[in-house]
Amino acid sequence: MWDNNAVLEKSYADGHNDGKAEGKVEGKAEEKLSIAKNLKDIGISPKDIYKATGLKEGEY
Repeated sequence: MWDNNAVLEKSYADGHNDGKAEGKVEGKAEEKLSIAKNLKDIGISPKDIYKATGLKEGEY
């Protein structure tokens, strides 16, 4: 049987892990956008930017 402290600790740990995972996903998306912008700024074609980042034209 779970006591209140164990439930709270598990809830905190689950929330913490979910937040870390969400932050990693957001960070990767921001990194892709930054890379795409840099590639665009140096004249790389949209087709090649898509190949490099997976982002479609208009997403960056």
